[in-house]
Amino acid sequence: MEKNKVFNNFFIKLMVVNIILSFMSFMIAMLYQYREIPKWTGIGIRWNKSVTIDKETNPKTQQITKINKKTTETFQPAKTLWDWLPVGGTIGIPIALLYFERREQKRSEKKAEEKQQISENNLRERALEDYIDKISEILINKELPHINNADPEKFNELNLKVEIVRTRTLLVLQRLHKDSKRKGRVIQFLYNTKLIASQNFNNNILTDFDLSGVDLSGVDLSDFNLSGVVLKNVKLSGANLSNTDLSGANLSDANLSNTDLSGANLSGAELSSAKFVDADLSSANLSGASFNDTRLSGAKLEKANLNKAKFTKANLSGADFTAAKIKEANFSGADFTAAKIIDIDSNNIENARFRNNRGISSEVKTKLTTGEQKAIFE
Repeated sequence: MEKNKVFNNFFIKLMVVNIILSFMSFMIAMLYQYREIPKWTGIGIRWNKSVTIDKETNPKTQQITKINKKTTETFQPAKTLWDWLPVGGTIGIPIALLYFERREQKRSEKKAEEKQQISENNLRERALEDYIDKISEILINKELPHINNADPEKFNELNLKVEIVRTRTLLVLQRLHKDSKRKGRVIQFLYNTKLIASQNFNNNILTDFDLSGVDLSGVDLSDFNLSGVVLKNVKLSGANLSNTDLSGANLSDANLSNTDLSGANLSGAELSSAKFVDADLSSANLSGASFNDTRLSGAKLEKANLNKAKFTKANLSGADFTAAKIKEANFSGADFTAAKIIDIDSNNIENARFRNNRGISSEVKTKLTTGEQKAIFE
């Protein structure tokens, strides 16, 4: 099969070379009909004239007695197709072979790259399956989630298992560095097994399971249910969290810059000191969430529900609040420099609190303090 493939490739190359040579020969033949082709080209019919001079001398005096001029005209026929084929072959064959060689090389490189990608994909899938299998074995008796309620004799053993789970999790996440889908599956698995659920932290379960500093950049968790998840100080920049349920989640100190959180549910979430620079929070439910000392510069908050949210000392410079609801929200000390707040939903601003704010123009202040619903400026 491989031999036939090689033969076919060679035959195709040979055919293309013949076509190229035939075209070149045709073009040369076409030039023959023009008589005024420069001589240096060597193309076309040529007549060469040569003059021979003979001198006759007197043997005695050695004087020239007679001079004979003889003109000779030589006919040079035009070059035939066979004359030009070697020239065309000398030029065309190396070029054609070089072209096909390069094309075959690119094709081989592409196939090798595809094989490598498939191999790496299989390795990542195997790593994820091994991770889930091994962690499932540790969790099979369901004792681990209740480590702090364990008998003193079992506490040390279970605490060691917690560290094993954490170490294996960090290793598999590192191995899946650029695989956003599978990293999302790891987080979903940890959540489903109640290893990173907030109720576990609040009710003395797995208080030492810490994923701080884990890089989850670009992870795809869209449409996931991660209500109450604890991912403090993790890197989620560029992640896809659109329509994700993160209600009651703890993402304090996390980096969510350039993250897609459109339509996400972050109601009641703890987001203090987190970074949401240029994040998309449009149409998100942020009611009751805590954004204290959080960076939201350039964030998109169009049509977002910010009712009763806390933005104390938050950086909201350049944020877009078009049609956002801010009823009873607290913006004390927040920075609104260059923020787009003039088109805020005036029907949902009642008792929104502003104090010691930067960047709020008198026009905005007038709009927020007039009408049936009024914001409070202290």
